[in-house]
Amino acid sequence: IPASVYPNPFSQSARLSIDLETESTVSVKIYDVTGTLVSTLVNEKRRSGNHEFDVRLPLKGLYIADIMVNDTRQVIKLIAR
Repeated sequence: IPASVYPNPFSQSARLSIDLETESTVSVKIYDVTGTLVSTLVNEKRRSGNHEFDVRLPLKGLYIADIMVNDTRQVIKLIAR
């Protein structure tokens, strides 16, 4: 999955980008280090192309972005300062 987060680390917000080659079912969930779900950014079918999502986290710390596109998973570590 071509997904990225910029900037990372970040202080107030970041932008998560996913580039889809074909129409796909996309799920992006953010978890804290204890495994607690903090946010669901998207959970739906999306058309091909680039999709961007704002990431805003409530507290400083380490978070995990769990990105699923169809049956493929990518995990990105997020650092909120």
